[in-house]
Amino acid sequence: MKDVFTHVDSTQVGLCKSLLEGEGIGCFVRNETAAGIRGGPAIPAFCPTLCVVDDADYDRAKAILDEYLTPSSPGAGEWICPNCKSTVPAEFGSCWSCERERPSG
Repeated sequence: MKDVFTHVDSTQVGLCKSLLEGEGIGCFVRNETAAGIRGGPAIPAFCPTLCVVDDADYDRAKAILDEYLTPSSPGAGEWICPNCKSTVPAEFGSCWSCERERPSG
């Protein structure tokens, strides 16, 4: 078992799990409900984490997720959040997904 993807948003982890299962890779989500137990900022150790069952599938799983999670080139004025890699409209001063402030420059 190896961790392949961690995110504070369990829906993102669930989507990635579906992608891997669609490719025939056995996986499960650790800490699926633990993140909601504690209020306040997310603690990485308690974030939902996607794990592959067979270590031999790790490299293939990472390649699949990297391809999916790598944002395409943003449109005019859009920017890529350095924290969660979401494409954010130009008029937003912070990320719509993780609320990180837009980097300067």
